[in-house]
Amino acid sequence: MANHVADVLFYLSNQPSVNPGLMTALWRLWLDKVRFRTDVSGSPIEHVAGTMALIGSKLDGAGEDSVKRLWTSYKTVVELEFGARMDEQKEGQAIEVVGKALAGMVGEDLVPAKAERLLENLGKGFVPGTSDHSRFLASYEQERVRLSLRKST
Repeated sequence: MANHVADVLFYLSNQPSVNPGLMTALWRLWLDKVRFRTDVSGSPIEHVAGTMALIGSKLDGAGEDSVKRLWTSYKTVVELEFGARMDEQKEGQAIEVVGKALAGMVGEDLVPAKAERLLENLGKGFVPGTSDHSRFLASYEQERVRLSLRKST
């Protein structure tokens, strides 16, 4: 189910005429479907972040505008999820969850060059040096270290 929505969102993100609101609506519909499944665990933000990481694996060659549309849609889904409780801290945490999801997806199975390319793909959605970009990179690196330490014990 996650691969399917990731494929559709990837396709839509590469269509310049597609409004991020359409992607947000699709993501929300998918998230509502996930909520009703009894065999799926994890928070709604973890599910959306997981699909964002899956999309990141498909973004080779995607332009910066496509990635920015994806991040805009992701942040809107997060905002809709939290509603009136939404604040900058929650937005930052949602960005960190994507970094962690990407690190978990990468695991130890990918060669370092491909892992870095995945990180760069999703990183195109940020202005380098901003707090959001730094949070994304730091959460990815911290999760990679945590997973490596856990695997070695």
